[in-house]
Amino acid sequence: MLAEYNGQSLKSGVYLIKNTQNERVYIGSAKRFKERFSDHESGLRRGVHRNRFLQADFDKCGTDAFVFIVLEVVEGDRYKRLAREQAYIAQWFDNGKRCYNLIREAVSRDGFPDRQPDIAKQRRSSGSKSAWDAKTPEARAVHRESLRRFYVEHPEARASLAAKSKAHHADSVYAAKVSAAGRKQSAEHIAKRIAARREAGTYTFSDEHRAKLGEPRRKRFPPLLITGPDGATYTTSDLRAFASEHGLRYRSLYEGYRTRRSAIHGWRVEDAP
Repeated sequence: MLAEYNGQSLKSGVYLIKNTQNERVYIGSAKRFKERFSDHESGLRRGVHRNRFLQADFDKCGTDAFVFIVLEVVEGDRYKRLAREQAYIAQWFDNGKRCYNLIREAVSRDGFPDRQPDIAKQRRSSGSKSAWDAKTPEARAVHRESLRRFYVEHPEARASLAAKSKAHHADSVYAAKVSAAGRKQSAEHIAKRIAARREAGTYTFSDEHRAKLGEPRRKRFPPLLITGPDGATYTTSDLRAFASEHGLRYRSLYEGYRTRRSAIHGWRVEDAP
């Protein structure tokens, strides 16, 4: 199912789910369009959507026949969103002929927080992953192209995404979390990722070619003296291999050596005496 947020994915308001094969529609309101889209798509793919008519057509027509469209951005509380949703339902409702909505009255699920937010977050993540895994390679390609075209045609959405990313990385807690996750990648994990890319046909370098590419970089360093956070010292000329062996980020060690910083995450790199 495609989503046409028009740069408003994190806004609130009224949306429409349209079946492009028979022109039937479903009207709803959401506190955040992106989250409600994920709820609908996950429920439909798992066959448990609360609207049985929408579910039946989804099973019959397939996911590519449906599109999620932002109708109107509504600022304010859920009662204002419900009022606008009611206006659209009144316009479309016809007892199931062209409108999937089961009742004439607008009903919102907003305002009911998850009692177990961690479990709910994990459940939503699992549903999104399952939905992606269920897509065919052709459907994935269409989805990627739709996203690429969306961000090309809507620079304001691209700018919003960039601003959000910068705000995340400006948070010291988030930056430390990302850095720690990078250091956890062992040599076995890296080898596993490369093997998966080779199997998918997206990684074509042989081991010999990789070694040939890495050799000039390895020859660049003189003997190095590395001091760990616990005071232990090491001597090496292969900084990349040392980083992989100790679960560290090569780029951090290299930048610390290049800029002659005193220490990077407790590790000091300098020329051996």
